[in-house]
Amino acid sequence: MTADLTRAIEEATHINVDQFFSQWVYGAGAPKFDVSYSYDDAKHKISLKVKQAQKLEGKVGIFRVPVDVEVATVAGAKTYPIIVAKAEEAFELPAESAPVMVLFDKGGHVLKSAEFHKEKKEWLYQLKNATEVCRSIGCRG
Repeated sequence: MTADLTRAIEEATHINVDQFFSQWVYGAGAPKFDVSYSYDDAKHKISLKVKQAQKLEGKVGIFRVPVDVEVATVAGAKTYPIIVAKAEEAFELPAESAPVMVLFDKGGHVLKSAEFHKEKKEWLYQLKNATEVCRSIGCRG
């Protein structure tokens, strides 16, 4: 049954979905991300560090996951697509000035758990300004 579904998806989209099925259907668990960033004012770049912290055992392995990262500065917000595919990696993203907010998985599209290390002022800014705060902290209303 799953082989028929895989074949139908591939015929309709012309996209190989083997890796997706191997991670999310035949595999187990979900990624657990440990995320932090630093800003280099001289280079006008953010170094986003992402570590997959899930316990690797049995059918739980390293995931390959496309993620949107939003970087907001006083000039506005830009979204950058990245692919997290290693146990630990860093991504350089442009930013004309120090960010006021960085969102990992903008829109909350990835099944995951994540710990994003931020300063208190950034969490407060996110609480006041981000449209998806409630998704990450479980608000009701």
